[in-house]
Amino acid sequence: MDVDRTKPLATMNEPCISVLMPVYNAARHLDTAIASVFAQEFSDWEMVAVDDGSTDASPEILTRWAARDSRIRVLCNSSNKGQTACLNQGLSVCRGAWVARQDADDLSHPERFTNQMCYLESYSNTALLGTQGLLIDDRGARIGILDVPRDATSIAWCAPFLNPFLHTAVMFRRDVVVSTGGYDESFRIAQDYELWTRLAADHATANLSGHLVSYRHAETSLSKTGRELAFEESDRVSNREVARRFRRLWRTEEKELVAGFRRGVLDASEQKRFWKLIAALEVETGEPMPRRLRAAWHLRLAGSSGRVSAAEVFAAFQADTVFAARWLIRRFAGF
Repeated sequence: MDVDRTKPLATMNEPCISVLMPVYNAARHLDTAIASVFAQEFSDWEMVAVDDGSTDASPEILTRWAARDSRIRVLCNSSNKGQTACLNQGLSVCRGAWVARQDADDLSHPERFTNQMCYLESYSNTALLGTQGLLIDDRGARIGILDVPRDATSIAWCAPFLNPFLHTAVMFRRDVVVSTGGYDESFRIAQDYELWTRLAADHATANLSGHLVSYRHAETSLSKTGRELAFEESDRVSNREVARRFRRLWRTEEKELVAGFRRGVLDASEQKRFWKLIAALEVETGEPMPRRLRAAWHLRLAGSSGRVSAAEVFAAFQADTVFAARWLIRRFAGF
């Protein structure tokens, strides 16, 4: 699929896309992550890699790739600044009209950039575009799928509860993000959730239906302290977004239900109360939750009590039969 380069997405003296990749002790998977960018069908890109004081072989790997191809630019920090600071550091030197995020242990599928650019040419007012994803383990084996809302209504419904985008899958308009101040450095882990929901409040956003990235899940990627901080930061964003979306604050029980939903720890009785909360919000807003999103959340809840809930699986089929069937086939039988 060809992208029409006659449209002013970027000047011909600059790359169309800047791939922004923060790196910290990622030597185990860094080669394959960078190789997935080189394998893109769409070749008008540069990569800005920010090494955050790695103590493994990551700097040497980045140097080797940069020597191979001038499209790779490497920034090296002498000490560890943290991911959010690195993202802003890299963003400040990106030259592309569009910035594509890519984590140092994840994979972009070959058609990712082409599909995203084709959409952005057709819907030029879009400021942020993500994709669906696959979940892989440390060895690269597929262990699940990552489903995110696709349209503006679903994204708006999702925002007070969960991050509507996969960070490693997004492509965003550089000038828009820079004009908003970039990533909020008071967030160490949920900086993407904070930024995407802030953008979605004022700009068009969407997620493609294709599974165009593979996100590598590692049990040791976050310490217990890190996980708790991630939840705390997500709670902060959730509190802001419920005020923006529903014009009120979470009540105490509602806040606990939403936090439990995000953590995946609601038992059967709590799941019933969660859906009562959704019904109440539908009445308050006069806007029903989109069927696909409802089905996806029923499937999310189906395994959150420690064992598969047949009631939640059945409810998913009631909400959107086609989506639920396809999701289960993809999850357990592959594509």
